[in-house]
Amino acid sequence: MVEGIELVDGGFVDWTQKLLGNKKERLLISGTGIDLQFITGMLDKII
Repeated sequence: MVEGIELVDGGFVDWTQKLLGNKKERLLISGTGIDLQFITGMLDKII
């Protein structure tokens, strides 16, 4: 969290279990909001 804004999110999803019909299937996803980094000026601080 930067300046009260979450830039990264992720977690386990169950749609692969449903798609494959396999309860043991696990998928961990993650992502970052590059657009929010532009809006908040974070990229200027990093580069």
